[in-house]
Parts: sequence; structure tokens; C-alpha cells
Amino acid sequence: MKKILKNEQGMALVIVMLLSLIGLMIVSSLLFMITMGTRTSGQHRFFRSADDAGLGGSEISVEFVKNLGYLPGAWTTLTVNSTCLQQKLTLSRGDWTTTNWTNCNTNEMSLDAATNPDLFFTLPGPAGKVFNVSSKIVDTVAGNSDRSGLIMGGNLSLGGVDNSNTGLVNPPHHPYVYRIEVQAEDPTNTFVRTRYSVLYAY
Repeated sequence: MKKILKNEQGMALVIVMLLSLIGLMIVSSLLFMITMGTRTSGQHRFFRSADDAGLGGSEISVEFVKNLGYLPGAWTTLTVNSTCLQQKLTLSRGDWTTTNWTNCNTNEMSLDAATNPDLFFTLPGPAGKVFNVSSKIVDTVAGNSDRSGLIMGGNLSLGGVDNSNTGLVNPPHHPYVYRIEVQAEDPTNTFVRTRYSVLYAY
């Protein structure tokens, strides 16, 4: 019995197996970290592209509002009726229970930019990808901004009937304020998307 207990044959094999197991764990951990790093950088690249598409969509949406709902070029697609859009551009929305936008349905007034958007278009991304961009005016505070191209403030085009400003009252300027919701989304993977809320004063 003593001879069997003091026999050290096979200890080298056990030690080698333990060292191999530790080495395998280290190599597996390194491979896992490298794989996750590659996946994370790839996801970051796609999310960054969606983020850029959202920023571009925000700038285009501001131009859309600035031009009273018009954008030149065949790449734009308007998806709402013009009477609803006209009310959004010129009338205050009102409170959340009653609205001045009587020509708009519930979906056209919702906060989700992708549901019945005022403006829809696509922007190219890397490696042939395309991003769908939806934009919608969800709130308007009416002001007294010049909506017609005429000079405001009572100056009569710096001349005209009365060359002096005597007796003319210049009202304080109160701009129109718009809240615009913008969403950019990868149509093949809807998990990759960005949303922006834009507050624009005109």
C-alpha cells in the first residue's frame, strides 16, 4: 500500500494537462475578446452611418420647413396631404386634447416620425447600404415671421408712400417655432436606427 501511495508516476501528465487547460482558457479568452471587438467596431460603423443619415435628414428637414414644404429634386417623396402640411406650417397645433390641425389625422400628428411622415427619402450609406429617412412636424407655435417674402415691420420697402418712419410702429418679432421629429433607419436591419428631435425657429 505504501508503495502505491508514494508512487509519483503520472504526475507529469496531470501537470501538463492542467497547464494545457490554463493555456486553452487564455487563448479562448483572447479569441473571444478579438471577435467581440470586431463585432462591436462593425456595429459602431453601421450606427455611425445611421447617425450621419439622421443628421443629414435633420438638415434637409429644416430646408423643407424653410421652403414651406417644398424641396426640389426627384429624390424626395411627400407622403401627406397638402392641406395637413399647410396647417402644420402655418397654424399652432393647440393643446394635446384639441387641435387646430383639423385636416390631419391621428397618425399624421403622432410623435413617431416613421408613421405618416411629412417627408420621406433615402440616403446612401457605406458598402451600398441605403438608409430610409422619415421626417414629420409634430408641433408648431405660430409667430409673426414673414411668410410671403414681403418686408415686415412697417418700413414700406424703405420708401414708398411715406419716406419717414414717423408714426409707424414696428411690432416685436416672434418667430414660428417648429418641432420636427427625424428618424433614419436601415431597411434591412431595423435595429440600426437613430432618432432626432429638432427645434427650429423661423
